[in-house]
Amino acid sequence: MALACPECGFELKPYFLESPDYRPCHVCGHETSVLPYPACFVAEQRITQADLRREEEDASCYYHESKKAAHSCSQCGKFLCALCSAQIGEDVLCPACVVSGEKKSQRLERGRTLYDSLALMVAVLPALTVSFSIFGGPVAVYMALRYWKRPTSIVRRYQWRKWLALGLGLAETGGWIWFFTYLALQRRVQS
Repeated sequence: MALACPECGFELKPYFLESPDYRPCHVCGHETSVLPYPACFVAEQRITQADLRREEEDASCYYHESKKAAHSCSQCGKFLCALCSAQIGEDVLCPACVVSGEKKSQRLERGRTLYDSLALMVAVLPALTVSFSIFGGPVAVYMALRYWKRPTSIVRRYQWRKWLALGLGLAETGGWIWFFTYLALQRRVQS
């Protein structure tokens, strides 16, 4: 597994996987931390044919009748062979329970709020109706700054949404501040 330094792009040394501590890159010196999946620290498990072979008195896997059951699903109780069982923390889940997302566990992420998209929507939609932008601008700035470091989508997304939402929100807020300041100065001049 090749890991690249986010600064210079050169391959990091394997000792970065040993702990999540920040360490300098051996090429550019940039302090980098690697948070690998817990599976990186588990010894590789080989499943042999002998592990799967079912004898007459053995229970069979729910999905593969000819294979020996090695575990049972923590959620639904189905017997599972070594191929079908998914170890998630202390729980063993069958493929159906993993896919269905019925497991109420903090380890399984079923959805993610995309705050960058929300902030952009709050900045753009009120701008279409000028009167609502008095509230949309500050809310967009708040959301962009408040949730700046929250993870975005599981699929890689770029930061331009956050920057655009922040810029539009600041422009709307600044426009309204300028407008009210202008009105106040006009009233002062007239009186």
